[in-house]
Amino acid sequence: PARASGGGRLTLQVAPPPVAPGGGRFPIQGPYTLGGEGARFGAGRDGHIHQGQDLMAAEGTPLVAPVAGYLYWVAFQRDGAGHYVVLRGADGTDYVFMHLKAGSITARKGATLAAGQPFAQVGNTGSSSGPHLHFEIWPDGWYSSKESQPIDPLPQLIAWAGTR
Repeated sequence: PARASGGGRLTLQVAPPPVAPGGGRFPIQGPYTLGGEGARFGAGRDGHIHQGQDLMAAEGTPLVAPVAGYLYWVAFQRDGAGHYVVLRGADGTDYVFMHLKAGSITARKGATLAAGQPFAQVGNTGSSSGPHLHFEIWPDGWYSSKESQPIDPLPQLIAWAGTR
């Protein structure tokens, strides 16, 4: 039990939410699965290889910015990515979120986002066979040059998994 005399000041410090080593937060704020081999980076697709990791989650599950940055690109591709955004992190790395729920993107192109800030929801738009997030990481920028390529995002997603 504590007593207050009414003449003092009480200051509380609240621990910040967990941040993964190297910074960042897990992008899906709800239940998810990583899917099978076909959901993985490098899996075969008709005429190309899969350039990201698919994470299955219920439509409408909130998505947050894994790192601080700004929305570099916000667009819609009917026969591909559906509603999608590209978040450019402070270090120039691009994080791509595809198949977002129609009408769920809450920020415009150029908007600054803090790590952990909600900005969209998992959806089933574009060329998609069910609700999921298609997630890509482009260390040298999203299609910034012919040499720019995505990397397997699964190790980073696993590092962030404890930050939900």
